[in-house]
Amino acid sequence: MSPSVDDCEFIVHDFMHCLVNNNSERSSCEQIENMLQACNQKVHDMSGVPPNTSYCIGEIADYAKCSITPNTSMCANEYKILHDCKLRRRRFLFGEDLGLVKMNPQARKRW
Repeated sequence: MSPSVDDCEFIVHDFMHCLVNNNSERSSCEQIENMLQACNQKVHDMSGVPPNTSYCIGEIADYAKCSITPNTSMCANEYKILHDCKLRRRRFLFGEDLGLVKMNPQARKRW
């Protein structure tokens, strides 16, 4: 049985935590990664999915690896790539703007 979309969001967090707790050893998190691969397949089987929509497995691994020994940018590049990937997925799945404030027209006039 493949995980639901809601379950997949929790699996993403579990994968990140597993990688950080295991010093980015992907083999230690293989079971969680396999569940995340099933989530990826589920998303790609949906109709109308943009080709670059995913559960960001590679991006999570890169960010977790960088967070163990941060580079001079403090992993800013890795974080941006991961954030962009997550944003594409969430916009497709949930139709969210994530972080964009929706102001009513009257409030905008005051600015």
